[in-house]
Amino acid sequence: SEAQYRIGWIQYSLKHWDEAAASFDQVVEHYPESNRIAESLFYKGKSLVELGRRPEANEAFKLLRQRFPGSPLAKESTAIKPTTGK
Repeated sequence: SEAQYRIGWIQYSLKHWDEAAASFDQVVEHYPESNRIAESLFYKGKSLVELGRRPEANEAFKLLRQRFPGSPLAKESTAIKPTTGK
């Protein structure tokens, strides 16, 4: 799970949003006990926002808030606004 998360992070850092979202999704889907689930949902959502796929991003953020309500990332996800110029 850690390797898959890091692959997603590298893709996210390179602004390869589609690949990053898919990599973070793999962490969530294939490693349900990973300690990287919260971060993966958060960065999956942020990647989807960058792609202009706000409804899917909202679903990732909603799942993050449901599964990790006390997480700082859950709180931060409520403040993310859609990007412009895409």
